[in-house]
Order: sequence, then structure tokens, then C-alpha cells
Amino acid sequence: MSSHTVKSYFDILVDTLLGRWLPAYRRRPKRRVAAAPKFYLTTGVEVDFIVNDMKIAIEAKATAKVTDHHLKGLRELAKDHSGLRQRAVVCLEPRPHAALSRAQHLAQRRRRASKQA
Repeated sequence: MSSHTVKSYFDILVDTLLGRWLPAYRRRPKRRVAAAPKFYLTTGVEVDFIVNDMKIAIEAKATAKVTDHHLKGLRELAKDHSGLRQRAVVCLEPRPHAALSRAQHLAQRRRRASKQA
């Protein structure tokens, strides 16, 4: 298969938003990069921001009710990158809270509901 054909296949994936090129990472912008860019297929699991060389991952959601589904990208990223130190969600919830397990979250909801009743 010719390189032109392979390039056109990659272009189709980019144009249809099924893949993207990620430039080679460089810690110092003044040094020349020897590594080649990498191509990533979109799997539906993405994180909005990576901070400080994969130390912090931030997911931004325009919702007042974060669900487990919203946290999928952060969970997958933590599985793949053991050096990830902190995960955060920026959202429209009225009060900040620490990451909770599903059981803790449901118990917290029940307490709030019983206080309102």
C-alpha cells in the first residue's frame, strides 16, 4: 500500500472526527523533537484537560448533576496512567465535594432528601 493511500485513510479518520493526530510531546519547547506524532482513534473516552505532565486530569461538564457516566474518561485514564495523581470534575453542581463511591453518593443523596422532607 502506498504512503499516499495510507495518508488519505488517516485524513478520512480526522475529517470524520474518528481520529486525531497528537504532536510529539516535548518538555522544552526550544529543543527539536525527534519523536514522531501519534495517531489516536477516538473511542468516546476522553478527558478535557491534562495538567503538569499527566499529574492532574480535569473533566469539564455543563451539568448540575454529575453521574457515573460523566466520570468514565477519568476512570479509564487512571487505569492507563498509574502516575496520575489527581482527578477533578468542574461542573455546575452548587457545592463542591470530594470524589465519592457510588454507595457514598447515594447515601448522601438520601440524607439530603430526608432533610428537605
